[in-house]
Amino acid sequence: MINKNVVTVLQTLNNITNSVIFKYPTTILNNVAGDIVVKLDMKKLDPDEFPTFGIYNLNEFLNIFKLFNDYNTNLIENVINVSDGKSSVQYLTTNINILENYNKNEAIFTSTESVPSVATFDLSKEALKGIKAASGIFKDLDDIVVTSQDGDVFVTLGSVNNFNAKSNSFSTKLEATTSKEFVIKIPSDNFNSIPLSNYVVEVKYNESRDAYRVLLKSTEISMQILLAVKK
Repeated sequence: MINKNVVTVLQTLNNITNSVIFKYPTTILNNVAGDIVVKLDMKKLDPDEFPTFGIYNLNEFLNIFKLFNDYNTNLIENVINVSDGKSSVQYLTTNINILENYNKNEAIFTSTESVPSVATFDLSKEALKGIKAASGIFKDLDDIVVTSQDGDVFVTLGSVNNFNAKSNSFSTKLEATTSKEFVIKIPSDNFNSIPLSNYVVEVKYNESRDAYRVLLKSTEISMQILLAVKK
């Protein structure tokens, strides 16, 4: 359990949350606000099944694995044991009742999948890196704006402040399959916490609620990310 594959993926997700309830075969992570939700297929990352347990300080937990080159882990009652045969660490898990705000249900992804997609496009690692870099330069622009127009998707930086919106700008065009024109906004902080990977992005639109969600499916890791859209 918790092999090197899992540790590597979790290190990329630590910007999203520092508290996690680990479940097998699927672990769901979310930030404090609940507007970023991540689904990890633990069965594909780690074939060793484990019981549900909570970790309050994910950063601290991940750091213990830096003490080892190779290791074995097991969970006995509420203690995770990590050992390489010479050195060992006993790490106390957290009662999952304390982590109630981090106990999202996998059903949120099932229900999102059932909602029609109004745009589908590839977001490459290079494109994602470029958007993040631009966001780091133009710190006054606090929104990632996704626009569907004339069959293409444009990702730009925007701001809720009209003065800022008229000053600096950045835009990148992505080929897409679309069925509706729209303009949606994602907070830059949320977008920038997405791990670097190649994704297939689906913009979901619930017509009855007039509501959008953005679903990112990594083509490299057994991971999906759900982003809420600003109202």
